[in-house]
Amino acid sequence: MSEMMMIDLKAQQNYGALPYEKKILSFDVVFSDKEQTIETLEGPVQCFPGDAIVTGISGERWPVRPEKFHQKYQPLAPTNDGESGRYQSLPVRVLAIRLKTDLKLPLAGGAGVLQGKPGSWLVQYEDQSQSIIADDIFAATYVLQQHAVPLVIGVADELDQQTLTQLTALSMLLPATPLRILRATTSGILEQYHFTQQQLSKIDSSISLESGRSADEQQAAILLKNCSLVLRSNQQQHPVQTILNDYSKGLPYWAAVASGTAQSGGNQNLHALPQPAPVLGKQEFQHLLSQLGRQASVSVKARRLTRWQALRQTLPDMAEIWRGLTLTSVEEKVRFKKLKVLSNQLQELNLFNTEVLAFEQQPSSAVGNITPGNTTTERMHTIADALASRYQDAWQTLVYSTTRRIAQNGGLIYSWRHSRLQVFFQECLLRVRSLVSLGMIAAIAFAAYTELSGGCKENDPFAFTGCASATWEHYAGTIFLSIYLAALLIAFFRYGSAKRAESERKHQDYRLLAECLRVQQYWNYSGLRESVADALPTIDSEDNHWIKNALRAIYLQESDQNKTTAPDALERVKEEFIEAQLRYHENILLKRRELAANYLSSRARIGLSCFILCVMLIAINTFFEAFLHIGIDGMAHHFLIIITLASLSFWAANKKVLDNFGLESEIRRAKAMVAAFKNVQVFLRAQASLQNDVNTDQITYAAILSIGRVFILDQANWHALHHERPVEAATGG
Repeated sequence: MSEMMMIDLKAQQNYGALPYEKKILSFDVVFSDKEQTIETLEGPVQCFPGDAIVTGISGERWPVRPEKFHQKYQPLAPTNDGESGRYQSLPVRVLAIRLKTDLKLPLAGGAGVLQGKPGSWLVQYEDQSQSIIADDIFAATYVLQQHAVPLVIGVADELDQQTLTQLTALSMLLPATPLRILRATTSGILEQYHFTQQQLSKIDSSISLESGRSADEQQAAILLKNCSLVLRSNQQQHPVQTILNDYSKGLPYWAAVASGTAQSGGNQNLHALPQPAPVLGKQEFQHLLSQLGRQASVSVKARRLTRWQALRQTLPDMAEIWRGLTLTSVEEKVRFKKLKVLSNQLQELNLFNTEVLAFEQQPSSAVGNITPGNTTTERMHTIADALASRYQDAWQTLVYSTTRRIAQNGGLIYSWRHSRLQVFFQECLLRVRSLVSLGMIAAIAFAAYTELSGGCKENDPFAFTGCASATWEHYAGTIFLSIYLAALLIAFFRYGSAKRAESERKHQDYRLLAECLRVQQYWNYSGLRESVADALPTIDSEDNHWIKNALRAIYLQESDQNKTTAPDALERVKEEFIEAQLRYHENILLKRRELAANYLSSRARIGLSCFILCVMLIAINTFFEAFLHIGIDGMAHHFLIIITLASLSFWAANKKVLDNFGLESEIRRAKAMVAAFKNVQVFLRAQASLQNDVNTDQITYAAILSIGRVFILDQANWHALHHERPVEAATGG
């Protein structure tokens, strides 16, 4: 017996309602000019004059009130807003739950009663209005809203209870990361599922297969190319198992499968060959869960680590070394290393998703003017870009100061002429607390300890008040040594905090992810069905392969939406990507780096010149004392030694900042990218003049694809370069 009731899905989270997002689809719309009754799939609904009658993908019809229609749909040219024609749905976000029993849903205003059957979906919109949608239509119209990058797992076997239990354990170990399942079937059609709350939710989104290749080969290639890991059975029942087993044994079959030359025998471009996903049996997957469990327990403890303990973690892990020494066979060592690397990748992905969740939960005032886009790629690009900028400011301030602040106001952090005095001193204090400044303070304090702690004579012309007293001789050494030790201690504690927060590594990883998503975003606009993960070269560290997995997962998420190329897509890409990046690299990035590099280089030259002058004075003084028995001594000689060491540390500090920020290589990169974007700009302008060329659009698409790949390669090289030289304690370089 059905029950007539209204259920507030937002207030009653115990019902298990999940957030979904409406796909971007187009519909035929007719505006009613009279009062009538529309027969929907869920029952008759009253329609009033002015209501929009929407025809769905299966021919079903339903009325929508005018005020709600304009919030959910927008017209497609040449249809004008408010007239009958073709409309496109907006990415409306809803809460939805699948019904297990019959349900009668009364509509507002007495418009009718919808009949919900088991298997259909109860949908609640942001304005608290509700509707009931049939299962097949809901699957084709809505997609699960995931504000995190999913972990894509391939399954070449039936989803039995053991596999589901293992997936449940994995989801508990990675709480911020949703799971997405790709399962190979004997029918040759890959099935896709969301694994949410220990339940499988099928995704009605197909993956296109190529012609001329067997379905088994294509399924194996898709699993190995798109998944972070692939689970295989220990039995040889599924045809795809043979291909996966051959790959896991090290046979070169994967190259042919991935490149499409399994039957054609064509040439293989090894640089374009994607790195395949690791294939695990159920026993290996259980070992992976154990490894993840150990790392999870360590990470929970790490949240309560002190800075000193974080510094101690930089030392080798003796437990891991002992575990590696106790493994006897070569196969066990290889398996242990593979599972450890894979476990690190999964942890990095979960850490990023945790950052995404924390970012989206911030109040709007903390986020500023950052507005995530509608599509998955736009949203994740915006968040990754904001996080990368935040961590860049954190680690650059830790070392010395941000490149932007160094470059502005002629090198001053903050000009007192253009700011409040309080802000000026706050900025100066930040620089004094940097690792480079603390290192200089420590060097000068140690020089003062060695040179000035003994006091001076009363008749010394360079003596200052008090240095000849007994109090000075008693306390000066202790004070200078305390300043030296305090500067080192503060530097190491700040370094420990930065290592615990991993600001430098997060900046580099998130920046690479954000820039790759920027390219993917404009490729999507152009209608190019290319994944940036295929263009990203092998990253310098195996642990950082999570970025490629994240890019593939986001691209797979984006495929759930029906991509349609807008008429002005090419102009938008030219303006927002090519022209905008050219302006950014030429007018902002290049100039900022050049100003900062010139400022640091000039300061380094001043310090070096002062050091050379002091050394010359010391050499001349030594010569005169040895042969002419005249020269400077006492406090004057002590001050000369201190100035010598101070100028040397000043030169070294500025060189450290210059080298650690990689400003010279950044300038070369910026100049190369400016030249590349200018070449593409000129090429596209020339192509635009060829109105009669039938291949103009194809050549334009090829140019956009090419500059995107060049941009990604540049970012990958930058990422690898900075990973090779992380910030060190005390000196900051």
